[in-house]
Formats: sequence, C-alpha cells, structure tokens
Amino acid sequence: MARPKREALTPEEIRARVFTPIPAEEKANKEYVTGLLQKIATLEQDNQILRAKMEEINRIKTEKLKNLSPIELRAKLDTCLADAGLEPTAELARMVMEKNARDEFLLGPGDRIKILSELNQYRMPKLKAVENTGTVTHDHKVLIMRFGDPIENAKDVTAEIKRFDINGMNRLEDEK
Repeated sequence: MARPKREALTPEEIRARVFTPIPAEEKANKEYVTGLLQKIATLEQDNQILRAKMEEINRIKTEKLKNLSPIELRAKLDTCLADAGLEPTAELARMVMEKNARDEFLLGPGDRIKILSELNQYRMPKLKAVENTGTVTHDHKVLIMRFGDPIENAKDVTAEIKRFDINGMNRLEDEK
C-alpha cells in the first residue's frame, strides 16, 4: 500500500504550525505570566516600603550618633567590629606582611611604611614635652665624720656648700 503524497510546505507555514499554541496551553501561559507580573508588582511595592524604612532608620541612627561622645562612638565602633569579626590592627599587620609566590611583599615600601608608622603610634605614643616651672627647694644638712666616730664628733659643713640650680649647671650662692 502506498502512502499518500504530502504537499511541500513553505517555511512560513512550518513556523505557523510549530509555533501556534494549543488553546489550553495559551490560557495556562497567560495565567502564569499574569501571576508573575502581579508578583513583580507586589515585590516592587515591598521594595519601596523597605527602602523608605531603611532611610528612616539611617536618619535616626545618624541623629543618635551625632549626640554621642567620642567614648560612646568608640564603644559603638568596637561593638560593630566585634559583631563583624574584624580586628583592624590584625588585618593591617596581615596586609603589611603578605607576600606573593616570589617571596616579595605585595604592598610597596611607601604603603608599608605608612601603615607601620600608624600602627607604631599606638604601640609607642609620641612623648609630649613637659615644662617644669617654679623653684624646687629643700633643706639638707651635710656632715663630715670619720668612719666609726660618734655622731657628736661630726663637722657641719652645710654653710660652706654652694647651692646649685635644678639643672646643676649654674652655681648659686646660698640665700642665707
């Protein structure tokens, strides 16, 4: 038995037959797309609401931070760093010492010097100049005695000694 001969289809006819949706699938696809569009619209609204809330929270936080003392700000920063598990000093030290496969430092000498200088200020703070003003006075008695002699035989030479200033550079006459 011979098969019936088919007509040759043009490319447009082939596309029309292949891409023509079945009515049931078309309805399901439209419902699915409509559902997705509704979800997108809902998510966009939720996103706008959340953004507004975040802006309000950031505004309140900023105002609260403005009223904090430096000690309170430092405590808040320490808490934030601890919550994040970050230790800036250790991280900087790790970065300074990090090397590549050829055993060369990743940071240049200038960057390493800057970081190490900053870290060193916390280990060894700069000394501040202290100025002593005023006169230091005290009374003392100078006795000359022979080893083993009783204290009554000691000779008092306090009046014979010249007084020195605080730096020990200039001799001053006794003020008596």
